[in-house]
Amino acid sequence: MANFYSPMYMLDLRSISNCSRIASVEPGEEIQVLVCPIADRKVQPILAKGRLSKDGVSFNVVITRDDGAQQAYPLIYKNLKKALAF
Repeated sequence: MANFYSPMYMLDLRSISNCSRIASVEPGEEIQVLVCPIADRKVQPILAKGRLSKDGVSFNVVITRDDGAQQAYPLIYKNLKKALAF
């Protein structure tokens, strides 16, 4: 049976500066992004790292929690850019 994996955080698309950084990232570049917990979006966003793949296809987000554990998840960059356009 395959394991089901669900991210605990999502990109904070309410922040204009966050959206601007994500929309203008260059292939292979790593940037700081804001993420917020999926369970409670009212919590203050935290910093995470985002990296656009060298081929420009995927945008990978890595969140490091206070206990040092990391959570990573990939997004399809062209779909993310469509979401940023609204």
